[in-house]
Amino acid sequence: MMDNPVSIILLIIFLFLMMRFLEISNKKQPLIKDNTIILRVNKLYGIIAVIVIVLAVIATIMDIPDITSQSEVFNILGINVLVFTLSIPLLLMVKNYKVEVTEEVITHYNIFGKEKVIRWQEIKKIKYGRFSSGLFLHTDVTKMTLYTMSLTGFSSFIKILKKKLEPHVYQDVLSDLNRLV
Repeated sequence: MMDNPVSIILLIIFLFLMMRFLEISNKKQPLIKDNTIILRVNKLYGIIAVIVIVLAVIATIMDIPDITSQSEVFNILGINVLVFTLSIPLLLMVKNYKVEVTEEVITHYNIFGKEKVIRWQEIKKIKYGRFSSGLFLHTDVTKMTLYTMSLTGFSSFIKILKKKLEPHVYQDVLSDLNRLV
C-alpha cells in the first residue's frame, strides 16, 4: 500500500492536519469547574485508536477466506495483537489522563488514573523535552511530566505557570513556553 506515492502524500497530509488540529486544541480554553482548571487529553487520540481497531478487525474478516496456512493465521493474529496493544494506551489516555490546576496545587492523573500532586511553591525547576513535547516539573522530591501536545487548553496552564512561579524556575525553557502559548 505504501509503495504508491499518492498513499504516502495522503498520509503526510493527514499527519500534518492532525498535528495542526492538536496544536489548535492546545490553545482552546480548558474546562473550569469549581475554580479548578481541568486539562484533558484531546479526544482525537481515542477516535484514532477506535478507527485503527475497527480497520484491523475489518481487514482480518476480509482476510479469513484467503487464509491458506497456519503461518498466515499467526501473522494475522500477531498484527491484531500489535494493533490492540498500541491502541489500548491511547484509549486509557483519553479516559484517565488529566491535569487539574488550582491556586495551590497541580494534580496529575496518569493513564491508569493514579494521581500525583505538586504544590506550586514546591516546583524548583522546569525542563522541556522537545522530542517528547513533555514539560517536566521538578521538586526536591519528585518529578511530574505533562505532555503538551495531548492536553486541550495547555496554553492556559502556561499562563498560570508564569504567574505562579518565579522567572528563574522556568527561565531555561522560556522560549519553548512562549511557543506553546
